[in-house]
Amino acid sequence: MRKLLCFLLPVLVASAADRARNDGKTGPLFETIARMDRHLFNAFNSHDVERLMSMASKNVELYQENGGLKSYDECVAEFKDMFAHDGDIRRELVEGTLEVYPLAGYGALEVGQHRFCHTQNGKEDCGVFRFSVLWQKTDDSWKVSRLVNYGR
Repeated sequence: MRKLLCFLLPVLVASAADRARNDGKTGPLFETIARMDRHLFNAFNSHDVERLMSMASKNVELYQENGGLKSYDECVAEFKDMFAHDGDIRRELVEGTLEVYPLAGYGALEVGQHRFCHTQNGKEDCGVFRFSVLWQKTDDSWKVSRLVNYGR
């Protein structure tokens, strides 16, 4: 029994340390993905479709609770239409909600809540949604491969 405890104790301590490092809210991966999230939505808030889509893989899939599945080309068309007809739409990350988790051999999972606001009938209209983003690590960058918006 003593030998088993001597073996298990370091394993349990290491496991606890790994969980503490991967709390989803700290660390180098968190900082990298938080920065990528800011770049992505600076492009969105600037209504810069080209820059926005340069951060997505060519096989990106966007899932929306009420809008279903969208491909890369459908996203481009939808963003162009949205920015042309809803000129003041903007996205804000809800402070304190961002979490990032590593996905071994692929990249990272980002989850959180964001608020989209625009003016409708002379009044500001905002909705808060949950989101999940799969970020794929390529040789020299990170690309969005899947984005899911849900839970208004």
